[in-house]
Amino acid sequence: MAATGEGGAQGGSAAMVPKYVFLFIGDGMSYPQIQATAYFNGAQQRGEESTIERVSFMDFPVIGSQYTYDSTSFCPDSASTATSIASGRKTASGVINVSPDASERFETIAEKLKRQLGYKVGVLTSVNLNHATPAAFYAHQQSRKNYCEIGQELIASGFDYFAGGGLLNPTGASDNRIDLYEAARDAGYEVARTYDEGAAQVAEAETGSLMLTACEDEQLREAYERTVAVGAGDQEDMTQEEYVHYGTYEPFTVTLTHLLNRKSGVDFSTCAHSGLTVPVFALGAGAEVFDGFYDNTEIYAKLAALTGVA
Repeated sequence: MAATGEGGAQGGSAAMVPKYVFLFIGDGMSYPQIQATAYFNGAQQRGEESTIERVSFMDFPVIGSQYTYDSTSFCPDSASTATSIASGRKTASGVINVSPDASERFETIAEKLKRQLGYKVGVLTSVNLNHATPAAFYAHQQSRKNYCEIGQELIASGFDYFAGGGLLNPTGASDNRIDLYEAARDAGYEVARTYDEGAAQVAEAETGSLMLTACEDEQLREAYERTVAVGAGDQEDMTQEEYVHYGTYEPFTVTLTHLLNRKSGVDFSTCAHSGLTVPVFALGAGAEVFDGFYDNTEIYAKLAALTGVA
């Protein structure tokens, strides 16, 4: 999520109020994955497996840690954890910005920045635009699989810019057909569905125009499908470059594979998610408030306090 305000926020000193807010979420990225990436980068750049090449955000001045459990599990999913970050509320796995029984709707930090302070808001993602993590900043659904309904909320949000993979289920159920792309155009969005269309759209855009770039180029689709296959545990014929998806490096992989072959009972996987704490890296005005250990709902609270939304 990216947000920019034209004026100062209503709370806090002027020196502490961020003009721009960039919130990057590395979905599934905890300490092991970051460490593995640093090892991988070192091996790639220096040809040595025992060296580390730091990822840029490892040099940010403030580092905190967030607990990620949700209202039903210590091993939550993307929907509930992104909800906690976006709205400061706990909910059940698979649920986006409503209470587990759907009796209460949560307003997100992005919606508040837009409504209360007039911020320009953009949502950019490497996955489908109506997937759980990006959806957590504009949607409110009892199931993360309600893709068409989530897409309708995307359009209704009035956010200024969306960029990511093509919309899932863009036509809805067979008995209630809808074309989300046409609906977006009707709502005033300039829609691009290929890289070339997106580049032309940006070049010709006027200030204040609404834009939705949902790339469906074949290369992007193949890259996404390969990532899903690797993440699901389809590790046959893995290349050296793909080890990073597993949060490990070659010597450990070889050793563990040997254990697996001997049926030690150790499984190199999980059935879904884990309950690891996740790092928070911060830079810029007010970054110091993100130091320490805290619940992931505190990310919302800290952003709200810094920007002055209620």
